[in-house]
Amino acid sequence: MNLFFQISARTIPALIVAGCGYFGWTHWQNKEVEKPKKAATSKNHSNPKRSRPGKKSSTGSKVRGLKTEFMELEKKNYQILLHTQGIVKAPQATSLTAQVSGRITQLNEQFASGAFVTKGETLASIDTADFETAIVTSKASLARATADLAQEQARGQQALRNWKDIGFKEEPNDLVLRIPQLREAEANVRSAEASLERANRNLTRCDILAPFSGVIRNRSIGLGTVVGGSTKLGEILATDYAEVRLPLTADQIDKLTESGNIKPQVTFNSALQKDTNKTWIGQIVRSEGEMDLSSRELFLIARIEDPFCLKKTHATPLSFNQPVLASMPASVIKDVYVIDREYVQGLSDVVTVRNNRVARLKLTPLWEDANFLIVSADSIPNGAVLATSPLDYAVEGAKITLIDEHGEPVERSKEPKGKKALNTAQLEN
Repeated sequence: MNLFFQISARTIPALIVAGCGYFGWTHWQNKEVEKPKKAATSKNHSNPKRSRPGKKSSTGSKVRGLKTEFMELEKKNYQILLHTQGIVKAPQATSLTAQVSGRITQLNEQFASGAFVTKGETLASIDTADFETAIVTSKASLARATADLAQEQARGQQALRNWKDIGFKEEPNDLVLRIPQLREAEANVRSAEASLERANRNLTRCDILAPFSGVIRNRSIGLGTVVGGSTKLGEILATDYAEVRLPLTADQIDKLTESGNIKPQVTFNSALQKDTNKTWIGQIVRSEGEMDLSSRELFLIARIEDPFCLKKTHATPLSFNQPVLASMPASVIKDVYVIDREYVQGLSDVVTVRNNRVARLKLTPLWEDANFLIVSADSIPNGAVLATSPLDYAVEGAKITLIDEHGEPVERSKEPKGKKALNTAQLEN
């Protein structure tokens, strides 16, 4: 009996330990079997895009792999627009100075910065007292000179009668007839007349007149200011028209020359308010005839009539020294592909699709601007379409599916549902 209890005391704990070990081993094996399932479930939740089924077409087929929207390329004519910029300047700016000396006694209210004046309008007046006195003095001098001339004419006639009464047979000389004295008297009369004319002219110069219609830039005098012949009174800018100096590169000049119209119409937009629809129309009137040494650009001069809308030529007035953006038509390139820069990668790389395969092309443009890349029709193979979806990592020759804007697959044999190319009318406008 004691032996039985001794064996049981040794065996039972060992059996318990063995049973617990077996149970633990079995439970661990079950966990190893379930673990991949949980991992797969977790992975699907962390990347729902991978587990989500592809889009279905109207026929129920899924679109898998690479796909892109596209644009059919069409040959068209492209009107080149030359873009440049410049500053609106007054055609002439004149400093106003007095022609006579004196004290300013009157000022026109329009003789102020920013005010518009017309040609011949009186801007300021100088005291006229001294000039009126000069006129009186000149008239008196003219009267004396006229009397002296009359006396000399009479003396000459009397000398001729005396010569004949004495009985001289030869003709009298100039001294006998007082010809030199007569000429001196005539010269004195002309001098007195000139002095009177100058006095009258100086009197009219007491009024400072606007030399042309314009806007006053500044005024530098006031009432009571004593001015002289070199005193600057102010500055006036002409407003009949404005000029803009426009730089063009050699390529732009070539395109303008090819068009046959070297003096095209120019459309101006404000460089300070790019989102507005305010425009001004100008005309190229001349070129400077020499290239700038630093930029190698040729400058054309455009004229804008009535920049301040004084004659209601434009809807919105311009300002001098205002920066503007300019565009002008040049030559027309025929039978080309016009590619929006939105679909261009880098400088001139595009992604095309031909036979449902990716084909990357590096294009050599015939012309390019901020919005479009213009290439010859030969630069893109026949049957290729332009991929318009981002395909930065698509490898050359990869299989790709064309889709429309709704994600539906498109068969090229059917009517294409891709993005339409810009029409010719839009490009030439």
